[in-house]
Amino acid sequence: GFCRAYGEHCRMEEIDEELGAKYRMLGTYIKRFPVCAHLHSALDNLELIRYEGQILKVRVLTYSVSAEHDNYSPKNEREVKQSLPHTLAILLKNGEITQKGIEKSLDDEEIEKLAGKVEIEVDEKMEAMFPYYRPCKVEIWTDRGKYERMTNLAKGQPEDPLSQEEVRKKFKGLAMGKKVEGMMKAIDSLEDIADVGGILW
Repeated sequence: GFCRAYGEHCRMEEIDEELGAKYRMLGTYIKRFPVCAHLHSALDNLELIRYEGQILKVRVLTYSVSAEHDNYSPKNEREVKQSLPHTLAILLKNGEITQKGIEKSLDDEEIEKLAGKVEIEVDEKMEAMFPYYRPCKVEIWTDRGKYERMTNLAKGQPEDPLSQEEVRKKFKGLAMGKKVEGMMKAIDSLEDIADVGGILW
């Protein structure tokens, strides 16, 4: 039932293949930012570009599915998480993207102004690379010149996994309540816990 819900052709013999030797969990994608995955390559690039001067425009070249996330005036939190120009603007202003930052961004005039400087274009070579890659090039144009960076895959993909510290940082940014530290300690010692009910509930 579970397998058929995701596809017609299931290779059931692979479920326990190399069980205990190969951990397929390590092959999953863990997103760095609490937004749509199609925005991540652009956000990674922007975060790593070191630029000088006043920003004139931010040019994003990417594949069409990513480029379609071009809502310049998101009306709610859900729309913010699907907006490439708005999330880039959040990162430019705050230096990070957190759940709280997303919530506060809707009424921020500076973020709205920065988002208006974002130009998004589909690049045919990058289009041909999708879906095996999620390529993106970001150019920051300032009064001192052009600064750019290109990537084919976002950080967090199996080819470039997050570090334990990066996973912890994301967990802290999303988890609610006072039990966060205790939960992380418990997760670190899962193999020694007889009952995981205390973590789940």
